[in-house]
Amino acid sequence: MNKTQTALRLKSEFNDLKRTSASVADETKFPLEKINKILSGKFTVNLLFEFLEVFSKTYPVDISDLIIEKKDTVNGILFYPRNKSKKNTRFFKRLNSKKRFSEYYEYRDTAKSHLSFFYPEWIAQTRHVKDSNPNNPDVIYNHGHFLHQLNLFVGPVNFYYEIKNKKYCIEMNTGDSSYISPYIKHSFTSRDKNQKAYIVAVTTGSNLKRNQKEIRKFGSSFLQKSFSDLKKSDNFIFSIIKKSLKNEFINEEKFKILLGKQLSKKIYENKSIENLTVKELLKISEILKIPVGELLGEDDKDNPVVNKFISKSNFDYFPSEQKKKFKIFRLASSNKYKDLKGFIIEVLSKSNKSFIQFSTNLYLINFSSQPVELKWIFDKKIYTKKIMPDDSIYIEPYVKFTFNKLNGNPMLYLVSCETCMDSKLLREMSVISEPLRFINDAKQWFDGK
Repeated sequence: MNKTQTALRLKSEFNDLKRTSASVADETKFPLEKINKILSGKFTVNLLFEFLEVFSKTYPVDISDLIIEKKDTVNGILFYPRNKSKKNTRFFKRLNSKKRFSEYYEYRDTAKSHLSFFYPEWIAQTRHVKDSNPNNPDVIYNHGHFLHQLNLFVGPVNFYYEIKNKKYCIEMNTGDSSYISPYIKHSFTSRDKNQKAYIVAVTTGSNLKRNQKEIRKFGSSFLQKSFSDLKKSDNFIFSIIKKSLKNEFINEEKFKILLGKQLSKKIYENKSIENLTVKELLKISEILKIPVGELLGEDDKDNPVVNKFISKSNFDYFPSEQKKKFKIFRLASSNKYKDLKGFIIEVLSKSNKSFIQFSTNLYLINFSSQPVELKWIFDKKIYTKKIMPDDSIYIEPYVKFTFNKLNGNPMLYLVSCETCMDSKLLREMSVISEPLRFINDAKQWFDGK
């Protein structure tokens, strides 16, 4: 537990509730000296929970919002060695064509940090098939799961999935990739007993995972009424308009008057905002008091599953065509969830001064047979680490890093996904005069008692 930040978070809650430590002590009947000890950051976990139990019964607060965990990274990264990954190997069985349970997958954990919502796994296919029939009785589909999933395939892997009761099988090989939407039934098998076949499955819950506590509190009715029907992109604009009009005490007739005849006609006759100008979008945004971005819905062009096959000629040099330090291969992606991105990095240089920096959460695994040197900068200090095959890493946002090859051309699988700092939050933070006070403020909101 990060006791300093937990104490500051609690002090912030006192301020939000317009309470001092003395008034909290008086109203909760909890000793003032113990409350001040907690606020100093010098407390035991037992004392904190003893207070939080009383505190949450007295005030409308959620205890889980008041506890801040320590970062599990060291100097900006979390390193997960391959020997640790092998130690947590577990096998899962599923029925086979003879209706007997036999091994299906070998699972291994890889680098997982509580700073992100990545759940990355190394999964070997231990069931072998002789064909690519999606209805093969030895292929057992799962029920689908809540998380988005981005897969890197290594070796001869059969990838199966089911959409609208129709089953598919795609033959995948090393470097191929796929994106799977939440709750799509899927499965994987090996096509060759004599070759290693596995996937690196990086699943993430994105903002749904981040916000699921609040969604679960409100329940199914809230969820049903909140989401828009993105199956038909021409209805998206109207679902947003309808919801926003209610939130502004504006009826549709008044809205059309505010739009003006020309713009109203363009929207309601075309049933789309596709041909609207930026100025027209800004006008709608101003009337509805919502950001322009909320009016823009993606066309539903992507299937719930997106497959991409590696091509040795389809890559970009990084940082440029003139400085060929890396080859960057872009992997499967979906318009439904653009914040999840996958790359293969082929390291070409032994002495690299070209650093990479993302503002997002990063997961990385060395899936090649060659070791590579990781070099990174944290708090103005330079660190290096040898990354062996099957070693994996989580890298914090804004950490600068690069790779140097030791021999051969190592291949790294990198996955990027958003942090809590999205455009809405940035917009909100930008109007705060002292934004750093958000996590560093130790002051009472007024001087006095």
